[in-house]
Amino acid sequence: AVKWTRRNAQNIDLNRDLRSKQTPEIQCFVRLLDEFRPDIALNLHDQRTFFSQKGHGEPSSLALAIPEASESLSTDPGIINNRRFLRDYILQMYNSAESSEHEGWSVFDESYYPRSIGEYVQESGCATLLVESGVVGTDLSRSLSVQQTKSFLKMFLNGLSVDLLSHDRSADAHLDGIQ
Repeated sequence: AVKWTRRNAQNIDLNRDLRSKQTPEIQCFVRLLDEFRPDIALNLHDQRTFFSQKGHGEPSSLALAIPEASESLSTDPGIINNRRFLRDYILQMYNSAESSEHEGWSVFDESYYPRSIGEYVQESGCATLLVESGVVGTDLSRSLSVQQTKSFLKMFLNGLSVDLLSHDRSADAHLDGIQ
């Protein structure tokens, strides 16, 4: 974090090491993922300033994506249901929030990146949401986007805990026994 890189002491990009599992950090991560088997994962990233909302020139302050799965797994019913659940949940959050709360939200590229953590976790059967924290206006220190990301995460987790999805029984079933 101090060096502002996702490379470890071996100079390996941890976000690209999931398939080869060369690093002790990723070996530990995979072991914990296998042992814990979470139902939902949040994959948190910083976003570069040149990503913007469609039709707007301003950078996105918060971009969301639900990672794809490989072509061989893209028709897996569990992965399809996980992706649908997150899409419905995010849409509900968006529609129930004040417009000021979701100003600057956008959808990030959901292309398949086979060596990325999000895709690996998604393929493990865990509903995975990528949260890209961007830049608000000229705030290159990202203090405003940090606040917006905190607000989003609080809303996301609070929604799960108080079951804001009560009118959608299929989504509720997904939440039963959630870890």
